[in-house]
Amino acid sequence: MVLLMYGTESYLLGEAYKKKLSECKNPIILDDFTDGSISIMGQQSLFDLFDNTAEDKKCFWHTEMLGANKALEEYLKHPLDGVDLFIWADAVNKNTRLFKTIEKQEFKKLSYESLERFCADYMTGMNGAIEPAAVMELADRTGYFQKESRTDLYDIVREIDKLACLDATITKAVVEQEVPNRYADAYTLARLIMAKNYKELFASIDILSKEKGFSSIATLSLLMRNYRCAYQELFLESGKFYGVVCRRDITMQELVHYMEILADGIRKVKTGCYNDRNALRLTVIQLIGEECYEQKG
Repeated sequence: MVLLMYGTESYLLGEAYKKKLSECKNPIILDDFTDGSISIMGQQSLFDLFDNTAEDKKCFWHTEMLGANKALEEYLKHPLDGVDLFIWADAVNKNTRLFKTIEKQEFKKLSYESLERFCADYMTGMNGAIEPAAVMELADRTGYFQKESRTDLYDIVREIDKLACLDATITKAVVEQEVPNRYADAYTLARLIMAKNYKELFASIDILSKEKGFSSIATLSLLMRNYRCAYQELFLESGKFYGVVCRRDITMQELVHYMEILADGIRKVKTGCYNDRNALRLTVIQLIGEECYEQKG
């Protein structure tokens, strides 16, 4: 068997790789090899790496990038019986023939619900606890769900380890006090809208608006994409809401209304009705309703 293990959640990927490694008595760790290193992947030479009396014949190979590899493609045509090769790739080229034919297991970033369970289980292992609201605040402040962010569970675990030293139960208030907010992005805004935390919502809008290269159209577009994805999840009735920030009891009619407001905001920026600097604030006011904005003041 040859199995490729890859994905955007490096923590889960690394843990799965280490688990398979720990289950072997005498694993073989292969160095990175290039397309020309036929001798390493040749059947006989690969078989010779093992003690013939060994019960486990398992190879492990960690590579930064798995692209086209003729040697590996040839080996896949006639793999050795009784030999398992596990490949851990930090990145993969999905356009290669190798990627399309090899057996693979992908590790993606967790959904909000899965992240809550992961953090709760992690704290249970430390004889502690963490509030669901604290998990969400931690995800927002570290940028776990931000598309361009490289934040993964290693960062989440690192922050939890620090917070656990302060209190056996991690609360949202503790996260707000101890963890710096690295990101104020469209997904942070969506979560604050969902939580009806209007004070921090408009504070985040002020932070975003002052950033170099800020674009209200880009931020509004990301907000609209978030609600569009939620609409698709509702339409498919999957109930997963992976990477989507919205209430779980939201209706399709509400989502359509949100998208119409956001689309109108984008149109007003493009036609000059809104200034780029204040368009985000004005559109969000419409999104949450004038009454809510007045209560916030």
